[in-house]
Amino acid sequence: MNLAFINPGYKKYGNYNRDVMGGFGAVSTKGDIKIPPLGLLYGASIALEKGFECKFIDAEAEKLENNEIYPKIKDCNAAFINLGAASLSSDIKLINQLIGNGLEVYTTGPSARFYKRFLIKEASGVNVLNGELEFILPFILDYYKTNLEKNKIPSLTYLDKESGETIETDNSKSFVEDLESLPFPARQLLKKNLYRGFYPHERPLATAQTSRGCPFNCVYCPYPISQGRRWRSISHKRMLEEAKILKEEFGYRYILYRDALFTNNKERTIDFCEGIIESNLDLKWRCETAFSKVDTETLSFMAKAGCSGINFGLESADPNQMKQYAMKTGGLDRVFKITKTCKELGIEVLFFIILGLPGETLKTIKKTQETIVKLNPDHLIVSSATPYPGTKIFELMKSQKEIAMDDLKSINSFDTHYLPEGLSKEELKREIFNTYKKLYFQPKRFFKELLVHPSWFVGNCSQAVYNYVKLRKKN
Repeated sequence: MNLAFINPGYKKYGNYNRDVMGGFGAVSTKGDIKIPPLGLLYGASIALEKGFECKFIDAEAEKLENNEIYPKIKDCNAAFINLGAASLSSDIKLINQLIGNGLEVYTTGPSARFYKRFLIKEASGVNVLNGELEFILPFILDYYKTNLEKNKIPSLTYLDKESGETIETDNSKSFVEDLESLPFPARQLLKKNLYRGFYPHERPLATAQTSRGCPFNCVYCPYPISQGRRWRSISHKRMLEEAKILKEEFGYRYILYRDALFTNNKERTIDFCEGIIESNLDLKWRCETAFSKVDTETLSFMAKAGCSGINFGLESADPNQMKQYAMKTGGLDRVFKITKTCKELGIEVLFFIILGLPGETLKTIKKTQETIVKLNPDHLIVSSATPYPGTKIFELMKSQKEIAMDDLKSINSFDTHYLPEGLSKEELKREIFNTYKKLYFQPKRFFKELLVHPSWFVGNCSQAVYNYVKLRKKN
């Protein structure tokens, strides 16, 4: 039996990476960044181990239209499609095309779980996975190989053809508890040169995930919603094994770790770094974590082990806003200290900033902008407060009737949804643009970027202006 694992394309905003924002997806604002969908690759690896033939299609990376996908998988019996929030209407068109051609279609990703009723209504015959693909897939494979009854597949929603009723199977478990038990992703199915990181030379780029879940419960963050609050991880030995495979078997030199909280366990982080150093692996890698989860000792090991950059969620630099939304930073003094240490060690720093959270004013935005200029991070990603399904800000907006359950097309981190009292959409969009401008257009910073990263800097400036103008026209 042949299976297809599909990451659909979405042309509305350019690059749309579905693996980010806890799997809900977001628009890439950093040039031509493209990352492979790890969940689908884990799924393909499980199916291959069970003796199934697998095809992997990344229509986003290959720039394929929906109607170009079926001819590539017409010999497949079933397809697993990775859904995004903003792209859902486009994804449904693909689902219906494939079902119309006789394929059994399964949807995966947190967007599928939160919008299962909508999916069942708009794509008759679709099967919706309500948990992690890697947890549910082995049961689906048994359904095909050993005739397991369909209603015994856990965390599945589908329309029963005979009764016409919507069936919800046992949803008491939906996560893989032991990540160590998973095979490594089937990266042999990738066209690896399609993927790259922040800079043009960071190609080919591999992604890896060594943990899932986040114990923090930030009102805006989708990771605790899609992965749970319990932090699940693999061991440092397993991490090192995968890093060696990526370098020695696949030839990767750059890794982006997709964990929400890579350094949550200090001992594991240092043990992994020591293993990289002792193995003399010539690798560069980036990760994401919280300011409160690193210190000078950990950062020193990370730098020696090839860590070239860390993504931090700062969100706001206004003291009052930080107390509500950025407690995971450990406070502004710690932010300054950790940023300074990273720069001294040669680790690039990226800040995630969210403007427009409840309580935001032009005054708090100005304070954030002034502090960012003082901190002078290497990279910056600024977004508006986005109501990802299941988050507290989503529930707040839904209760205030400011967002409808089917208002998905603009859940992309950059369209404006929530507006604090006293701020207009135009003001918020302008201040997002100004936050970039105040950092990157300082004379010394501007000419440094032109000298060190000319093509990257010009490309990103052009993209920022384009996005700003496009969103202004839209509103």
